[in-house]
Parts: sequence; structure tokens; C-alpha cells
Amino acid sequence: MLTVAACGLRPANQAAALGAAGLKLINVSLDPLSIDRFKEFARVDAFRKVIAGLRAAEEAGLNPIKLNVVVMKGQNDDEVVDFARLAREKGYEVRFIEFMPLDGDGAWRPDLVVPSRAIQERIEDQFRLVSRPNDRPTPSNNYGFADGAPGGVGFISSVSQAFCTTCNRIRLTAEGGLRTCLFSLHETPLRDLMRSGVSDDHSGQVSETAIWRNEEGHLINQPGFIKPSKSMSQIGG
Repeated sequence: MLTVAACGLRPANQAAALGAAGLKLINVSLDPLSIDRFKEFARVDAFRKVIAGLRAAEEAGLNPIKLNVVVMKGQNDDEVVDFARLAREKGYEVRFIEFMPLDGDGAWRPDLVVPSRAIQERIEDQFRLVSRPNDRPTPSNNYGFADGAPGGVGFISSVSQAFCTTCNRIRLTAEGGLRTCLFSLHETPLRDLMRSGVSDDHSGQVSETAIWRNEEGHLINQPGFIKPSKSMSQIGG
């Protein structure tokens, strides 16, 4: 059974136990490869812990190991080729994610977004890529290395090439709110509904109605876009 974990700081002392329990795949957020930049990004001096966690995940046989990289112009976009090189050396799957207006600091600006196409072109200047077709809708366009090297890269173009028409994702927050889009301005309060004692059928009907009323798109870079009040850390990736 495939199990997914989103981890960063703790896998070093948990990887073996998680692997023994059946964990197969791990997602780790790692935006810079520089120890100094990591402290600036994460606001904690934990770069070595994350690297140790990745090594522990490898030793535990977790596969694939996925790295999620949010790319920001002038801050870490000069490291995208280094991340691709790391993918080749370690067999990792690296996902480059366009910077979205979901940061807690409210620092997002359109000019900080590095389009996925530009990232791909930089990587292909060094390593030729071949497309990996997807058998179902996915937010990521995935590629392998043409020379047969292990690992791969993917691009999530949430801003420059929004995939809203094929998006099949919903999220349940830690507070029990059902969100049909990261940029939803409202949530369906499933926790409160379930605690009120309604039947499972009723809860299911409410969820189904919310999904059918899903937004047509997030409208980033379009007139009328309203940034949600919750950041990504509050929503849950």
C-alpha cells in the first residue's frame, strides 16, 4: 500500500520505523540547497537535519523520495540546475512549484514568479529531458532524463499555466474545513457538521454539494483576484 508523508525535520529518527510500518513514499519541502539560504527561508537552522532525514529515508528504502521546491526570482532560481543534478545523483523526484500568493508574509508579487517554462529551459541547457505521460490528471508535468540517469523533475505551473480545468484536488484542513481550491474564500465546516450528530449520508451530501460548486479557477493575475486569508501553512499542502 502506497503511503505518503510530508516531512522535513524529523525523518532522520523516524524513517526506519515508518518504512517498517509500510511507508513507501516521502515528500520533503526543500527550497534552497544553501545552508545560509535555508535558515533565511525556514527561519530555523535545520538544514543539516533535513539532509540527514533524506539520507535516512534512502537507507530505509523509501522510494521515490520527492522534493518540493518553490522557486522565487532572485532568491533561489539560480539553484534549479543544482536541484536537477541532485535528482540525477540521488534518484530523487524534484518538483519545481511556481511561487503562489499563499505566503504568510504577504510578500508575493507577480515579478517574483519564475515560470515553469523558464526553469525547464535552464535545466535542459544542461540535461535533456523526456516527457513522462500521466495516466490521470495531475498538477505536475513530469520528465525523466534522456540519458537514462535516475530520478526526474516535474513542474507545477499554478500561476503561468493554471490547470484549474483538470484539477481534481480537495483539501481537509486540520480544523475540519473542506476546501475545494487552495484559493477558496470559504470552507465547508465538516468538523462542526459531524460533531452536531448528523448522519454520514448527510455529511456526504454536503461534501458532494461543495465539490459540485467548486470554483472555476483561482483568477491569479486577473482582475478581481482576492487572496485567501489563510496561508499555505494554515491550509495544509
